[in-house]
Amino acid sequence: MITLFHWDTPLTFKDDWLDESVIGHFGDLARICFAAFGDRVKHWLTINEPFVFTEMGYFRALFPPANGSEQGVLVYRAAQNLLKAHATAYHIYKEEFKASQKGKIGIALDCGWYQAPENGTEADVRAAERAFQFRVSCVEYSNRGISR
Repeated sequence: MITLFHWDTPLTFKDDWLDESVIGHFGDLARICFAAFGDRVKHWLTINEPFVFTEMGYFRALFPPANGSEQGVLVYRAAQNLLKAHATAYHIYKEEFKASQKGKIGIALDCGWYQAPENGTEADVRAAERAFQFRVSCVEYSNRGISR
């Protein structure tokens, strides 16, 4: 299994996720990897934890690229470009490589687990379930309706 992007962008390109040009560049990278390794690799992940990468790198500025300026704006721009890059790589694999390589491709999403305290009230249980469903829904939503 290969992950194409696990937060390891070269420093000179640290703000690429803020520019739509990264979508095409990521597609080029994916195509090169599919062509070079697809005869041996049958499971591909396009991007590792896009929510964590964008939240920590473009909102909280705790992870690289540590760009927390314009908080609340950059995180959405980077997330949109990450998801479009994922969709681009997915479609490249599906249309150009899947038939001959017979592999699978996806994205690595994260989701926390929320649980009420052992002696929690019914309201605690409902709150934990709501928090979990909200996070899962956000993750599911990010996978739907994404086009190139």
